[in-house]
Amino acid sequence: MINREFYKIYLFLCLFPSWIFTKSLVFIDKIIYFIPYAITYFLLFYYFKNDSFFTKLNNLKIFVLSILTSFGLDQNILFNLNFVKPNWGFFQEIFPNIYFADLFFILFFFIVSFLTIYFSKKKMLKFYTTFFAIFLFFNFYNLLINPKMILNFDKKISNEIDYSSKDKTLVILLDEMSGINSVASNYDYGDKFIKKTRELAINKNLNLYNNSFSLSSDTLTIMFNTLNFTKNFEDDFITKKLIEGDIVRDNQYLVEFDIVKNSLFDSFQNISVIQNIQVGYCLHPNVRTCYQFDPYKKHNFYLKGYKNNFLSKFISLWKLQGSSIAKLIWRSFRHINLIDSILEPDAHKIFLTTLLNEIEINILSNKYDLTFAHLMVPHIPYGLNENCDYEGKRALSNRKMTNKEKFIQHNIERVCVINFLETFFDKIEKNKNYKDINIIILSDHGSRITAEDSYSTFVVTKFKNSRFSENNKKVSIQSLFRELFSKNLIN
Repeated sequence: MINREFYKIYLFLCLFPSWIFTKSLVFIDKIIYFIPYAITYFLLFYYFKNDSFFTKLNNLKIFVLSILTSFGLDQNILFNLNFVKPNWGFFQEIFPNIYFADLFFILFFFIVSFLTIYFSKKKMLKFYTTFFAIFLFFNFYNLLINPKMILNFDKKISNEIDYSSKDKTLVILLDEMSGINSVASNYDYGDKFIKKTRELAINKNLNLYNNSFSLSSDTLTIMFNTLNFTKNFEDDFITKKLIEGDIVRDNQYLVEFDIVKNSLFDSFQNISVIQNIQVGYCLHPNVRTCYQFDPYKKHNFYLKGYKNNFLSKFISLWKLQGSSIAKLIWRSFRHINLIDSILEPDAHKIFLTTLLNEIEINILSNKYDLTFAHLMVPHIPYGLNENCDYEGKRALSNRKMTNKEKFIQHNIERVCVINFLETFFDKIEKNKNYKDINIIILSDHGSRITAEDSYSTFVVTKFKNSRFSENNKKVSIQSLFRELFSKNLIN
């Protein structure tokens, strides 16, 4: 028999936010994030407190129960994570916008819920109750016993080496940043980018490469071949390397792929890595410290303009779990300018000062002979204005831009990247050991706005006692990287 107590349990199971019990959230955040669900629960039950609701189901009540059921299904099955993401390419082909795929699954399961409850009445509610109870158990198991985590660690070693009087190397990989003589430089703000870059190179005694390019426009392909000093790219490269185990899909951490085979890292003893969710480098045994941006934690350094409020964090973290409803709310609230996304890649712009500060701390700590960072800047979605402040609304207009508008915005962001790098250099060159730091800053490929601008790359370098130089030869970053390390850094 279905009575009032049954509906209490059913509403609870539909609304219960198991995701907030992840180990990544501190206790006080768990309490705070539980409050909206608790308020919703009590409001719904107060609204349906009339006994007639529990004795007879009419179409309106079935409609309401179907909404709650589809919500509960999404929170437990995770439509976006398990249906949309694995078939992203397919849905991109059939829908004008990927968000329609999430909406499709929400509507589909709402209709299924309505029809099953309508025809079976209360019997189906018992089935859903059992279903939610089972999934709640498994969700708790995954969250508490087998969680998918942000990869952050600092290995303590007994024979710590002090690199204060030894050569240290810093490699910063910028993502999707066109070089000096790229197609992008022909558009507005392109001249400013060139001028600012040359000023940076001159003032900091950097070697500037004006015509560097990449052999691919795919980041994973580029990074594996560059880090392993490969001369020739192979067909079906990623598939082959996945089979061989040189690259692996990561199911434990919030990283898409991990590069396991890494000849560059083999040449160093104590490595510090700052990575992102796209490509992971921290599984290499010589990595001592790994830092990946953690949206669950509080970060004090962020760009002006970021909406640092409760909803930005709450809705972003909810969306991170893989719920389609959360994704649509996340997108809608950003559109009406109530929140900003603190998830990657947006987070790498909002919290760029945090990431650069982490690099600065690591390279100046004298604990590592290599500090390696892969930053998702100025990678789309765009979000910086002419003052290099963050404007979340810009990140939503990328699809509506013409190619010309995209190039102009890309140039604005390239200028901002140079500004941030200039501040970064100002800080680290004050250190007495600055002269012993070898620096390579490069991008993986160009803007990819057009095919013509897919391969141009940005490269500046600094080695001991180097002076400003400008190289106009056409050179691939793969061969340049191999040459720089064979001549300067690898004995």
